[in-house]
Amino acid sequence: MIRMIASDLDGTLLLDSRTVSRQNRLVLARAAASGIEVIIASGRVLTSLPESVFQIPGIRYAITSNGAAIYRIPDTSANSDVFRSESIPEASDAFRLNTEYHFQADSCTESRTDFQKILTRNPQNYSDSFRNRLLSAKRIFHHPLTEKSVLDLLELTSSYPSNRFPISYEVFINGVAYACTSYVNEPSRFGASSAYVSYVKSTRIMKDDIRDFIYQHRSELDGLDLVVGDVVLCAKLRNQIRNILPDLYTTSSVPNRIENSSPQAGKGAALSFLCSHLKIRREDTVAFGDADNDIDLLTTAGTGIAMGNATDPCRKAADYITGRFDRDGVADALCSRFAI
Repeated sequence: MIRMIASDLDGTLLLDSRTVSRQNRLVLARAAASGIEVIIASGRVLTSLPESVFQIPGIRYAITSNGAAIYRIPDTSANSDVFRSESIPEASDAFRLNTEYHFQADSCTESRTDFQKILTRNPQNYSDSFRNRLLSAKRIFHHPLTEKSVLDLLELTSSYPSNRFPISYEVFINGVAYACTSYVNEPSRFGASSAYVSYVKSTRIMKDDIRDFIYQHRSELDGLDLVVGDVVLCAKLRNQIRNILPDLYTTSSVPNRIENSSPQAGKGAALSFLCSHLKIRREDTVAFGDADNDIDLLTTAGTGIAMGNATDPCRKAADYITGRFDRDGVADALCSRFAI
């Protein structure tokens, strides 16, 4: 019996950077109405999640930053008692909790300012109700990178200055994405597809000296991604990181990215937490994904389903292959295999 559906966004549930197809939306809404927990499992940060996803009634949880943080997204509509049925577990060594507000004290003012800046500078991305939902989100799971891991990554990449190599950085802090100004202004130089240029420009806070920013916030990063516009160099760097820093969780959602998180992160670890949190057996879960950063999600779930457009490693990790992201693959699998 299915009790939870977890879906990646880009290349899986979304048609583009912000649109859910009508059929995917209808089927997931039907699943949620039947009592199935529908959750998002993305490499994106909280402020870059598209409103269209949360227009599907019943979606309450979002795994973000490749599993480094999970947020409870409330329904802030009138007369909604958003947390009345939820019991938050006690904090332990396995996870850190902030049940009151997701901004941490050491970066609270800056993070809150930047969070609000993202939500207000692009009004086309956020309705008032969605903005309020994000502002009211509670982080219930958190595994940031260690300070040592961040410093090790800065040291390893110091031989590749961005003025000489097509390498840039993105980092995630308290639901906000920060990126080098040169990458935001010219994402195609670093291998970003044309379809996602506007998405990058609208969801990132720019920093001229991103390495200094990373150093100043080295104890706060949910993730540190390298964006590399050269295929050969990207493969070289990925191998160097895995060989020199094997304790990191290193993965990729698209070929030009090297995504680094805490070894306690990962979408699979986040799914396991939510199963425990909601008292759902893992064998009663279904997960959808298309990229290498979805592999542990698919192998952790009771049934892992790869999209028709998935990478070869992701397809090999899956129990089934469904249709492509642009052919309602999620809805097709839920209807044909699980009669939803």
